[in-house]
Amino acid sequence: MILEFLDFKVMSGEQGAKSTPGTSYILSLLHPAIHSGVRFSYFVICRRKYWLFSHNINFEEGYESVEIGKHIHESSYPNRKHEIELGPGMKVDFMLTRNGVVLHEVKKTPRMEHAHQMQMLYYLWYLHARGVISAKGVIDYPDQRRRVEVVLGEKEKKEIEEMITEMELVYKGACPPPKRSGICKKCAYEEYCFCAER
Repeated sequence: MILEFLDFKVMSGEQGAKSTPGTSYILSLLHPAIHSGVRFSYFVICRRKYWLFSHNINFEEGYESVEIGKHIHESSYPNRKHEIELGPGMKVDFMLTRNGVVLHEVKKTPRMEHAHQMQMLYYLWYLHARGVISAKGVIDYPDQRRRVEVVLGEKEKKEIEEMITEMELVYKGACPPPKRSGICKKCAYEEYCFCAER
């Protein structure tokens, strides 16, 4: 795990931040079956998809759009070490540490940019709660030759903590009913959710 081998006082130039009682409690709630990075992104995109995936109902293996995304992930930035583990269920595509801690996530398209940013904010929140208070995030879109910088502020920290508790409630509840939206046609779960319409 990255937290076991990084000297954050050297990497970030900070002496670390103590978790507040509220943050410590939120940290205690984290469980990879509920709060992984992928699940966090799915929760932002669609509560139903999050619930299904978190209950081991997975239709993404072999799905064309997902496979293309995996290829972009694996073939981009070949000189960087991929799959850096931050914590349980949390992996970033690569990380730079020359001028502080900078997390990188490689994505196929900015179509789900808000979800990508929230996933990165979740990683930054986790590091901040563990004492790494100056980390930044970058979302790379190689096909578009575009990158987006993500920084965790007080507003974002509060939003992430609220989402973490909400995820647990949704996970423990009944499966949310399907709601058709513009993203459904390219979703691996589309046929499962709307089979009655066919």
